[in-house]
Amino acid sequence: MKVISRTLLIGLLVSMAASAWSFPRAVLLEEFTSSTCPPCRPAGDALETILGMYDRSEVVMIAYHMNWPAPGNDPWYHYNPADNNSRRTYYGVNAIPYLFCDGAQVANPSNVNLIASTIDNRPDDSPLMISIEPEFQGNSIMATVTVEAEGDIVGNHELHVALAERHVHWDAPAPNGMTDFAYPMLELGTGAGEMIEIFTGETETFEIELTYDEQFQINNLCVIAFVQNNANRGIIQAAVANVPADRPSLQYSDHSFVDIGQDKENNRPDAGETVDVVVELMDHPDFLEATGITATLSVDDESLTIEDAQGSWDAIGPGQIGSNSADPFTMSVPEGYNPSYVTFTLDIMADGDYTATVEFVAMVGVPTILFVNDYGVEEDAFTEIWEAVFIDANLLADFMMGGAVFTEDLRSYETVIWATGADDRDAEIINDLERMSIEQYLNGGGQVILSSQYFGDVEENNDWLMQYFGVSHDMDMIPPPNSSGCFGFTGGPFEGQTLLLAGGGAPINQSPSTMTLEAEEAFAIYSYMNVPDVAGAAYFNDDFRSIYVGFPIESVSGRQGTRSSAQVYLDLVQLINGEFVSVEDGNTSLALPSEIGLGAFPNPFNPVVTVDYRLPQNMDISVNVLNLIGQNIATLISGPMQAGQHQVQWNAADMSSGIYLIQLQTPHGVQSEKVMLLK
Repeated sequence: MKVISRTLLIGLLVSMAASAWSFPRAVLLEEFTSSTCPPCRPAGDALETILGMYDRSEVVMIAYHMNWPAPGNDPWYHYNPADNNSRRTYYGVNAIPYLFCDGAQVANPSNVNLIASTIDNRPDDSPLMISIEPEFQGNSIMATVTVEAEGDIVGNHELHVALAERHVHWDAPAPNGMTDFAYPMLELGTGAGEMIEIFTGETETFEIELTYDEQFQINNLCVIAFVQNNANRGIIQAAVANVPADRPSLQYSDHSFVDIGQDKENNRPDAGETVDVVVELMDHPDFLEATGITATLSVDDESLTIEDAQGSWDAIGPGQIGSNSADPFTMSVPEGYNPSYVTFTLDIMADGDYTATVEFVAMVGVPTILFVNDYGVEEDAFTEIWEAVFIDANLLADFMMGGAVFTEDLRSYETVIWATGADDRDAEIINDLERMSIEQYLNGGGQVILSSQYFGDVEENNDWLMQYFGVSHDMDMIPPPNSSGCFGFTGGPFEGQTLLLAGGGAPINQSPSTMTLEAEEAFAIYSYMNVPDVAGAAYFNDDFRSIYVGFPIESVSGRQGTRSSAQVYLDLVQLINGEFVSVEDGNTSLALPSEIGLGAFPNPFNPVVTVDYRLPQNMDISVNVLNLIGQNIATLISGPMQAGQHQVQWNAADMSSGIYLIQLQTPHGVQSEKVMLLK
């Protein structure tokens, strides 16, 4: 960012010996590194040790992250390539790890004793004193950098000011095995440097604007400043200061609707009702207390009326949650309102000129779909994932746990989606009470979509499956890679669709099964890759409609142009409602691909990755795994292959964490896909 301003103060000249100053020196370590570089790991470990040996008033560090070994995937490099490359070019660095101590190269950046000796041999004092005072101004961090001189600093000298993270820990190791990273640079607020000339007894002040990005923890940010002599690249002085969290940071936590006194008291905004809107806000634990909190509420649906748009909260301390239940908003819903998702926006103000805007999405009206989370878990661990999927599909649904269904009348809903399948096939998938609830609902003309990866395993000899879903169980646990995806059944409503059953939300696709059509009205809708058996079927008779798929829909990833789990749910709801229209060409993957394609999932992976490749015609191919220096690690496929979509898996259990290349070689060229193994 630009230098906003600087001022110069002339002080009294102090007489002293040129070689002895009263300002203690802070040594600057500048590291060039990458999270993808194996040799950078021991260098990083050495610097962690060094930082533990010295105080930050004695040793200051900044790390510039590179994109090596190419193709690199270092997040700090990609966050700011320009500033990282600027310092690399300045020093002429062409390999990593590389370490400079006050501008001089350290021969072995992994040798703790050598680094410590280099630091200890630097002079104890400096002709400059640097102090830094960071503070928030709007959405920026303004750093006031003051430089005081006890000696003349003339010629080609530059002030550099940087924003950095103090320490970052990764639970999953980086490709080079590192889990801890010290002082990665985020931004050089002075660009390539701000020229500085200062004489003995003078004090110069700079106002530097730095970017505040909310993806970084405010209590982990620091500002680093140093003055460098470009003639010999020597560092005259350095300093670091933590960015203070000197304001609140209010975030959305939860909301509720209060409809006491309305015709239907169900704590939701129904058509024809006027309800209170209560919003819970949370103050970030690393920020200051918020006081005098008020907010204005608005919605993106003009048919809804905000009767009282003003609300207030009592003071909310760091890490605490508060609500406006004593001063709620009020909203009215018109008669005949069609249920929909609505975006609510709060424009927040608090004492100290603090402002913030938060949004949340809520359902207004009563939906026609009930989603039952029957995964046998005590808490609704997957509900948030499913809610996000339904919002993406623009489908409105109520969400309940399996055990709560018995207190509700399923007949209030046009369609019930029942997602079931416990952690293993030995668990009770659907108990007698749940089965009875589904039976009564279907016998009354209801519609059920059942999704499960273990249901068929348990119910294979049960007439209930045939009576209410028109199929019998056929095969347990389709083996990979065929179980990693499925097609719309040939001749069925979804013909031409491709679903990848990996890399989605929850749960994991562990035991998909197939089925056999038993009822005359039953018809197939899905089949697994390279397996002709039925993976999903619909059963529409004169009394009810049902759909059963033998895999968890939430595992559908939507990668590589295939159908997403949201699209699959929308397809099934439209099908069971008689509204489905076949997807037009170009909006879905065709049975025969139009061009050569390559993909891999999940990515990152541990330790098995599924390689998906598509061929528009028969051809000789090979699928190989290479390391980053081009060595062939494994050959997965080699020889003639038919046109179509295929999959093969690579088990990297014996390989070390890192980046590998999946390479598809064909007579028409080579395609590569980068994958990351994280152990």
